[in-house]
Amino acid sequence: MRKIGCFSPAAWILTLGVFLLTWTAPAAAEKKNLKFGADWAFYGVHAPFFVAQEKGFYKAQGLKVKMSRGYGSSGVLKELVAGTNHFGFGDAGATMLGRAKGHKAKLVGVFYEQAPFLIYTKKNSGITKPKDLEGKRIAMAAADINKTLFKPFAKATGIDESKVTFVIVQPSAKLSTFLSGKADGCGFFVTLDPLMNKVTKKFGGYNRIMYAHHGVDIYSNAIVGMDEFIKANPGSTRGFMQALIKSYKYTFDHPDEATQILLKSQPHLNAKISRETITALEDLLVMTPAAKKNGLGYMTKEKMKRTRDIVLTAFNTDPNKVSLKDAYTNEFLK
Repeated sequence: MRKIGCFSPAAWILTLGVFLLTWTAPAAAEKKNLKFGADWAFYGVHAPFFVAQEKGFYKAQGLKVKMSRGYGSSGVLKELVAGTNHFGFGDAGATMLGRAKGHKAKLVGVFYEQAPFLIYTKKNSGITKPKDLEGKRIAMAAADINKTLFKPFAKATGIDESKVTFVIVQPSAKLSTFLSGKADGCGFFVTLDPLMNKVTKKFGGYNRIMYAHHGVDIYSNAIVGMDEFIKANPGSTRGFMQALIKSYKYTFDHPDEATQILLKSQPHLNAKISRETITALEDLLVMTPAAKKNGLGYMTKEKMKRTRDIVLTAFNTDPNKVSLKDAYTNEFLK
């Protein structure tokens, strides 16, 4: 057989075969231009996201992040499933519910370590504890998560649900219905405290009946991404979480500056209420004893299981449809 140079054709073929068997394509570069969806229209609780942009925390991780407002946690999941956003700020329970329906979304870090769900009442009403709600009217929206979780809340506190009347109104009408006296209480998030403080002065202030303090101690808003994206972009996922953890800490250490950064992008917001909302965010949702002990973003198996079981049961869904080991991870927090 004629040789080519110092190799015969057979040798060339053998060498080529070995190369093709052992060669692997270089890994695709990770996504660095990220799209991030919030849970709702921007206000004080979203200050850390704007601080991360302004202070260069994303940039320091090699990331560019484009942020958009949201339309509820179900909307956050829809955007992720559609591929419109890479990460979202969604409720942990809603993510579990989505996973039960086949949407492969994963929690990579929780910031609302304490759930914000509650019922506000007027100070002069004398309604201060769960059992006081019997015989009363509560303003709720038809799809209000506070309404859905009222069942486990009632079960945990011994409330007779048949003695509670829900006044179903549009979300925008809940507060006015409550303040006008057409309802004795209303379901909201605790981050409404600064506004509630302002609008209930003539009633002597307000009372909070928080679900988390009465048997519904679950996780709420967290950073969520799809399994496939997270697996393909572990470095970007870690960088995104590290930037946000740093930003939450900076926001709480510099609340006045954080307020001004938020107002630069959202000038229509009230400065005083925005500043007070950051304090409420820190004290009532994020910097809980557990967060101080374990670190921002950390999720325990015990509380994650409780979150899954309570929320899915409230939505008449079998909790066992969701595997905990697939639903969340702490690996990107350090």
